[in-house]
Amino acid sequence: MREHLPIAGMLLVALSFRSWGLSFGLPHAHCRPDEFMLVHPALSIGAGDLNPHFFNYPSLHLYLSAVACQRRPDSRNPSLTTP
Repeated sequence: MREHLPIAGMLLVALSFRSWGLSFGLPHAHCRPDEFMLVHPALSIGAGDLNPHFFNYPSLHLYLSAVACQRRPDSRNPSLTTP
């Protein structure tokens, strides 16, 4: 039993670090401007406009985000669902 105490302690510390920022920004939905600036160009790429019109981040990231949005449908937003 004593040999499991260090592992249990490390897991407890890791859990506390992971759960520390879960409520960041709540209840304000627009407190994270990076997500807003990355999701909308990715959605426009997914809709067919291959020019991201936004070059503050690498374009490959936007294209990969567009693929991820197409592969993971969201039931709350019908524009993200795959046909």
